[in-house]
Amino acid sequence: MNIYNIFPLYRDELEFKIENGYNKLLDLLIKANGKEVLDLKRKSLISKKSFWNKIIGN
Repeated sequence: MNIYNIFPLYRDELEFKIENGYNKLLDLLIKANGKEVLDLKRKSLISKKSFWNKIIGN
């Protein structure tokens, strides 16, 4: 039996995942204590002050 879920991503999170891989994004999610529940008020896992955002222009 397989269980699948959908986790909506912000654009910066998707770009981070593409560049760094799923495991790095998952590490951020775990560090942020992210939940597998749809939260329309969830903030991006990518810090606005992070080096990554300087690269992607956010």
